[in-house]
Amino acid sequence: MRWLRCALLVVCLTTLGGCDVARPSPHDMSPGVDPAGVSPTLPDGWRWESYRDVEVGVPADWGWGSGEQRLGQWCINERHPKPIVGRPGFSTLVGCPSAKPAAPDPETLIANTGWIVAFEDARTGTGGTPLPHGGDRQVVTLGHVTVVVQAPESMRTTIIATIHLMKIDHHGCPASDAVTAHPGRRPRASSVTTLSDVSAVSVCKYAIARKGDQAPKAGLLSSSSYRGSSAAKIVREIADSPVRGGPNNRKVCTYTYGDEIIVLRVTSSTGVSEIYARYSGCDHNGFDDGIAVRRLTRAPMQALIAGANAVSSWDGFLGPILDPRP
Repeated sequence: MRWLRCALLVVCLTTLGGCDVARPSPHDMSPGVDPAGVSPTLPDGWRWESYRDVEVGVPADWGWGSGEQRLGQWCINERHPKPIVGRPGFSTLVGCPSAKPAAPDPETLIANTGWIVAFEDARTGTGGTPLPHGGDRQVVTLGHVTVVVQAPESMRTTIIATIHLMKIDHHGCPASDAVTAHPGRRPRASSVTTLSDVSAVSVCKYAIARKGDQAPKAGLLSSSSYRGSSAAKIVREIADSPVRGGPNNRKVCTYTYGDEIIVLRVTSSTGVSEIYARYSGCDHNGFDDGIAVRRLTRAPMQALIAGANAVSSWDGFLGPILDPRP
């Protein structure tokens, strides 16, 4: 049992003060590949969102949140909720009324859920609960991912046309990383203190596999990127963090590496190097550049977990670092 688990449903709006999350310019992009081998073109004013090995385009002013909360607990949504991209995450135990005979399931209606694109792990075999279809919903399954698109018909059509498989997303994050299956591994040694002329940082959040998990459960959860001075500032703040790792709490420790990890891909004058940010467990937390493990500090972590990478829960001793509230 975790020592203390503080849960917070985080719905982040696109406009985040001081976040300055940048979209890579076309020459920096590593586009995904759909089954036909073509990366779709986004409409003007849209952005990419990725989960596992699937990427989808949405309007840039959409926010982020828990897909399970917005869809499964539709009866406690605010009136006219803002459009979001949802991923598996925090949800309450509220039970909402089921559909009336011959009527669409209430969770498929945008009158109840607002506009949403929700990523889910594809349900296979007889053990999974089938997703309700119909209403304002269309469901697309590619690889190990199911994408629920719930919006007016014209918007649904435009969004669905962008869905494709990818190996590296438009923020420069690979769909999978070896650290997810081997959470104790370290990045190739490259001291963060020697990185100069930093021009970009890809922020790639991955799920950590546990014994018995199927392979699809360990993969890219979300991503973002920073460029220019914003990227250099994050790297500088990490370099300024004290070399002692933590904070950790080993007194009651079950999942030492936690559920997830952020891999930073830093572009500097020396090329591309990696830094692991561990923040999800009760031990081994810190910024690891392969040479030293630095203590987690609030300023760079808040940048890393902004937007799509928002963290919905954390152990209590990490609250001062991970809690987005001042």
